[in-house]
Amino acid sequence: MSLSPRALSTAGLLAMLAGVVSCGDSTGPDTTSPVAIAVVSSPTLSGTAGQWLTEKVVVRVTSPAGTVVSGVAVSFVPAKNSGHVVESDPVTRVDGTASATWALGTVAGVNNDTLRMHISKLPDKSAMVLATVHHSKPETLLAVSGDKQTGNAGAPLPQPLVVIARDQFGNPVDGVNVAWTVDGGGTLSATSTTTDTSGTASVTWTMGTGTNRAHAAAVGLSPGSATFTAAFTSSGAVALTSVSPATLFEGQSATITGTGFSPTLANDSVFVDGAAAPITSASATSLTITVPTYDCRPARNVDVRVDVNGDNSNIVSQPLELATPTVHLAWGEELIASNPGSYCLQLEPQASTERYLIGVQSISEVVSSLTPVQVTAVNAGSATAAMVPAAPLSARPWFQMQSSVSDLLASGRSHRWERHRAAEARLRAWEHEHLDGVLRHNALRPSSSTASISAFAVPSTVAVGDTIPMHIPDIKSDVCASFIPITTVVRAVGTRGIWLEDVTDPTNGYSGADFQRLSNLLDDPIYDTDVSYFGTPQDIDGNGRIVVVISKEVNKFGGVLGFVTSADLVPQTTCPASNEGEFFYGAAPDSAGTFALGRYNRTAALGDAPVLIAHEFTHIIQFEVRSQRGAPNMASWTAEGQATLAEEVVGNAVEGRSPGNDYGLDVAFNLDDPSSTDWYSDRFIDLATYFGYESQTLQLASAPQECSWLAQHPANPGPCIGGRDVYGVPWSILRWLSDQFGPTFPGGEQGLQRALIDNDAVGYANLANVVNVPIDTLLAQWGAMLYTDDRMPGVNPRLSLPSWNLLYIFFFGYGNVALPATTHLLPHEHPYVSFTETFNVRAGSAAYMLLNGTAGGSMAMGIRVRTADGGPLPPNMQIFVVRMD
Repeated sequence: MSLSPRALSTAGLLAMLAGVVSCGDSTGPDTTSPVAIAVVSSPTLSGTAGQWLTEKVVVRVTSPAGTVVSGVAVSFVPAKNSGHVVESDPVTRVDGTASATWALGTVAGVNNDTLRMHISKLPDKSAMVLATVHHSKPETLLAVSGDKQTGNAGAPLPQPLVVIARDQFGNPVDGVNVAWTVDGGGTLSATSTTTDTSGTASVTWTMGTGTNRAHAAAVGLSPGSATFTAAFTSSGAVALTSVSPATLFEGQSATITGTGFSPTLANDSVFVDGAAAPITSASATSLTITVPTYDCRPARNVDVRVDVNGDNSNIVSQPLELATPTVHLAWGEELIASNPGSYCLQLEPQASTERYLIGVQSISEVVSSLTPVQVTAVNAGSATAAMVPAAPLSARPWFQMQSSVSDLLASGRSHRWERHRAAEARLRAWEHEHLDGVLRHNALRPSSSTASISAFAVPSTVAVGDTIPMHIPDIKSDVCASFIPITTVVRAVGTRGIWLEDVTDPTNGYSGADFQRLSNLLDDPIYDTDVSYFGTPQDIDGNGRIVVVISKEVNKFGGVLGFVTSADLVPQTTCPASNEGEFFYGAAPDSAGTFALGRYNRTAALGDAPVLIAHEFTHIIQFEVRSQRGAPNMASWTAEGQATLAEEVVGNAVEGRSPGNDYGLDVAFNLDDPSSTDWYSDRFIDLATYFGYESQTLQLASAPQECSWLAQHPANPGPCIGGRDVYGVPWSILRWLSDQFGPTFPGGEQGLQRALIDNDAVGYANLANVVNVPIDTLLAQWGAMLYTDDRMPGVNPRLSLPSWNLLYIFFFGYGNVALPATTHLLPHEHPYVSFTETFNVRAGSAAYMLLNGTAGGSMAMGIRVRTADGGPLPPNMQIFVVRMD
């Protein structure tokens, strides 16, 4: 039975699966019905903003008689803005306790966060824990007040200079040392101060003559500084009376009206928000200027003043609008920006909380392409603040998962398949280099008569027990020229397959019943499903079947579990190793581990074989359909992604599932029926690898932006674990493409997948041609979907994956198997404060940021995206923005 993960809470689902029933004894005290819930861990906790508490929250459920009650589902619910939890034991244990690990919210304060626990069936029975949230380490130093004052030389300015230190979430940070310096004149009351409990530090500034500047720098932050300017009081001879138009626009003309101006341009200076504005004409009462541009600073009020030979005018405040239009996004809507010369996002001011997902994405198809990027955000409320880099991400923990998911990831199967994929990818790379042209121009054609059938063909008339000489292409050498002779015996003959076994394979391998079971699976549904999705094989040997050879020689290759090769589709006169037909070569069960593959017991082999054949048979179809058209082979990521999709759709056929059902962790990791074949888990492990999870205890800070799925290692120099690159991530692209475009495509998603093989284009062009949508749009929508899927109702449908629920697979889990929050794609989070972040983006990948918070009620945010040296991004880069709240 498969259940939608949306239908029940984690605790409720587990309770239902466990068949929890409370039956009181009517003749005595009720010792089994839950009636009370109490906190047994500390009722008050403290920790750092946004971090996991080291102490678990533990509650105990008791009956009316005061005895502990086990098997009761408990919900752990943080209050708004109070973080999130991972339920360690969401159903009470034998001692009546349930527990959860709590990650605090991001706003500091005493007893600021609240976590409530209640019995799922009795929501009025609840308990509460409070937590004091402490700020994290300081990241930014911002100017608060005291900028752009005027005063008399030798006298203190009326307002002190005030700065505030904040952490990554915008919380004030005390105890930060601030160094103060001046240039241009004047003195400060102190050269060093320390931020107080409000996060602020201040000094008094005694003016010098002319324009003075003061600087505040936080010790230990890089650069962590703020600059203040001030001008001495004018003599009154220079006065500014008006500025036209009433709202200034970057790069456009404006007129300054007043008295005391000089008709000589060289004597006049006009400053708009501290920047000198070019003067185009001047008279004693009027100056015409061009309003400066501010490199993606947000819309705001700016100060305007005139300086005539060092004599300053009064200051007039004017609204300033930008050359770049403000982003207006509805909830769940995506904006795709692809003009690298003007990558500037202007987010409008909001009184309520908003969140934006921002992706900086490379649409290059050259896997070695690595683009340095710098993202700078300026909040209108801190326009004078220097840009401070975000704290670098260190390796983040992938908290130990529970139960069978943890076992699965650490299992021999996961490592076995990783080795297999690396070996298969090496074979595909060799074929691409040496055989693509050969296959296009020398492929065998389907046999039209018995007379034309190859002399090397396995005839359809063979019977179980027949002995047949055979040879296996040597994939560790030249797969076209080198082969290994063997003798085989026919073990099963089906309507779609002929099964041969090497007579020298280890004993205790597949039984006759095993061969028949596998033969039946190939007959139905593997063959028919693959054909319906990908096309009909050419049957170049005329036997109407796939020949499956199980041999210890495959085990000797040291990693591959089974393979097909395009060498079999060309004549032996060109490739002596060719068997001139549709062949699959599989490893033999070897419980002793005699050969390089290592121990490979019969149970593991029986579980792997159907998945392998579904995958590899797809490659046969791809090779044959493309070669018959004279078209180049598909890009490796498309071919492997599609063959990985074959595993899924065949698994659906076997398990009675279908696309579009939003399956969760139970199906993805085979938890609903662990005894069945695992058809799906590898692609989600691949995605976790792409997200940077190098192990169960380490996540790469450079993922996913420096990882790529366009090629396999070593051609792909990205930091993510090799062996998985071109499988699960491209699968997610093709599954998303099928979900989004399949329902309206001629022939459905099967027709779409066949069209990818029938289309002569390769790589990005293949996808774009088939669905008639530009690849930059497809990549931006798919890239956003990896984070937005199932996170909010009403999102743009293009930003979802209808067949799978990534939120439940990577976040909420299933029953008592809960994946913690850090196993999903994890954007770099920033509050609505100024920041600068730098990173490298590899071809096909994106750097993700989450802008999170309230823009101060009236403050706008400007975000510019440039190269690391401040120049425009190259044409292979684009930006996508999704409004999350």
